[in-house]
This record gives sequence, structure tokens and C-alpha cells, in this order.
Amino acid sequence: FTLQLVAYALILSETWQVPVARGFVYLIPKRQVEEIAVTGRLRKAVETAVNDMHHIVETEAIPAPTRFKKRCVACKHRRFCNDV
Repeated sequence: FTLQLVAYALILSETWQVPVARGFVYLIPKRQVEEIAVTGRLRKAVETAVNDMHHIVETEAIPAPTRFKKRCVACKHRRFCNDV
């Protein structure tokens, strides 16, 4: 959720021409708000992820399997993946 929040912050910043330094996520199970700082490292991570997505679309390449197999349990594409 962190990269998604930072991506939203970048969109807001670009659209409204205002700096966005932080965002907040409400964690329902914990009933708690978590503050996320929009750092240069996270901005770069979002940029890398977007570039990777563009590459996948342009080349029609299948992304490498995740190293975190727990993600496969809730993935809507797991029926089509040869790794599960």
C-alpha cells in the first residue's frame, strides 16, 4: 500500500502543482492511522515500478514470479500462473 499511496501523492503533486510530503493510510484491522512520508527513495521506487509496468505492456512479457508466495493466495491471476 505504501507505493500506491506515494503514486497518488505524485499524481496530486503533478495535477495541482503542490508539494505532497506525506500521506495517511487507515489500517482497518488495527483501527489505526499510519503516516507515510513521501521520500525520494519511495518516489524512485514508484518510478521504477511504473517503468517496469510499461516494459511489461510494451513487450507483452510475463513478469518474473514473486519471491513472496503468500501473495499468490489472494492473487486473481493465480489460475493462469505456472508458478502456483
